[in-house]
Parts: sequence; structure tokens; C-alpha cells
Amino acid sequence: MTNAPTSFDPKLFPPVLAALKQSLSGLDEIRKRNLDIDNMALDPGPMKNNYYPVDVTYKGLIRDMAGSPGAFILCANPVGKTLVRDNVEKARAAKALLSPPHNQIIDLPFLSGDVQEVSWAIYDLNIALSQDRWAWQAQKRLLTPVVGRWLTEVLKTTGKPVSHTDLYSMIVSPLEALCREKAFSGEMTKAATDALKRIESGTWKPCTALAHNDLWRGNIMRPPHTPVFTRQFRVIDWAGSEVCGIPFFDLFKFLQSFTVPRGTGQKLIQTHCNLLECSPMDITGYLLTALGVLGQNLNQFPHHAYINLARGLYALHKKY
Repeated sequence: MTNAPTSFDPKLFPPVLAALKQSLSGLDEIRKRNLDIDNMALDPGPMKNNYYPVDVTYKGLIRDMAGSPGAFILCANPVGKTLVRDNVEKARAAKALLSPPHNQIIDLPFLSGDVQEVSWAIYDLNIALSQDRWAWQAQKRLLTPVVGRWLTEVLKTTGKPVSHTDLYSMIVSPLEALCREKAFSGEMTKAATDALKRIESGTWKPCTALAHNDLWRGNIMRPPHTPVFTRQFRVIDWAGSEVCGIPFFDLFKFLQSFTVPRGTGQKLIQTHCNLLECSPMDITGYLLTALGVLGQNLNQFPHHAYINLARGLYALHKKY
């Protein structure tokens, strides 16, 4: 059996880009928005040792004919051809689970398709949160309560009990996998073992819910044409999302990235517990399950980065 490739040759991309420009230049929506496709440039970002993993997407701004930023484009690479299409389909599935205005948080492209079997998508130009220290502090104060309420609504709308048929694959197996990870402390593995015992005894009845699975500052953006200090936001990059994901992981990633005050975080955590009808003890079980799921699906995510992420989130949850 031939192993699947883990990287690709960047020299394969220029013909894809040329075909993409030719394909886009004839579209009515491109003409209507007055976008300058001929001068569009896409970049996969910095690569170490010229190694291009198959989960890398090419990204770029598309300017209008006056030279102003007009749109954002994603294009898969010539080996991981479906990456962008998969991202769009997952975002669309997530959006379908929610009702307005909560589903408007999820960003979908205004154009998408394939060229030479490589998927691409073009989005309205959302705006990254500020890198300025003082502006960022103000944005955090405005956005923390509205993002928190959105997470609560997502759980309220999409939460459902795990069936007996799915319990092993969705909950038990990830916890068992985490117990086998030698890089974790005895405290973490004991907590995972305790969660397994609570499942076996029927004390903990786990639920699933829509999960983004990478809800950090970089994936929370301002919509186009909004002021710097706004309570409106969009969530991008749904590639790792699951419609039946594990609760609490998104919440703790958000609390970590936004350095949410302890009191505010505790209220959000308690609200999650109330909706899930679970004991505070089961918060740890949910988080460790989510980390176990991630550990079983690292793909190109480095193992050492996973260990650091897991340790950091576990330590954070204890502080709240």
C-alpha cells in the first residue's frame, strides 16, 4: 500500500494560479465588484526548510481596480485539493444548525469552485482584531460578552445526548487514548480515568454540540465596514469543526485567547453546566475528551504543539 503524501512541491501551484485567474476573470460577480484578478497574488505563508504540508492553503487579498482591498481568497494546494471545499461545506453545515441572527456569525464565501480539481473560495474582507495593545483591550471588553452569549446559544441550540451506540467512539475511545499519552501528567490521566468511571456508572451522561474547535483571537474578526470598536463579529476557518463536537473546548480556547476575567469565565462555565445538566466534575471530562479527540486526529499538527496546547488548557480550566 502506498502511503498518502504529507507534502507537495510548491512548483505545482503556479499553473493552478494561472488557471484560477483565467477562470475568475470571466465571472459576473468579479466584474460587479470591480476586482483586479490579474494582479492577485496568493501565498501559503512562511514554510520551514521549504517543506509544504498537504494541509496548507494559499491565501491572498484581491484588490479592486482602484488598489483598495476588496476581498479575501483561499485556494487549496495541488495535493490537498479539497481543503477549501471541505472548509466551506463544514461552515455551511454549521450555519444550517443555527437560526438568525446567530448563524450570521458564520462566514460563507460569495464565490467558490474548483479549478484543475483544486478548490477555492472568495470571501468578503473581514477585519482582524487590533494588534495595538490598548485598542485590543477595548475590543476584548466589547466582544467578550457577545461571543460568550453566542457560545451559549450554540450549545443551547445544538446540544444533544450521545447515543449508547456512539458513546465508545465519541467519548470513551478519546479518553482511553489520552490515558495512554506518556507526555501527560499523572493528574491528567487520573482525571481521564475518573471520567471513564463516571460514564461507566452512569453518573456522567455526555452530550455533543456544534464545535468550531479553534476558537481563538485569530479566527474571530470584525465584519466589513464596521468601526474598530464594535460588538459585531464573525468566526472564520471552520475546517476543523464538527456538528457533533465536544462541549467546553471552544469555551476554554476562547477564555484563554481573550484572557477573560475569572468571574466572567466562571459564569459562562456554569451556564454551560446548566445547559448540559452536568456536574462541575464533568467539565474536566468534557475537556479531556476533546483533547483526546484532537490527539487522535493530529494530521499535520505537530505532536509537541498538541502536548503544549493540552497542558495549557488543562491548567487553565483549573484556574476557573
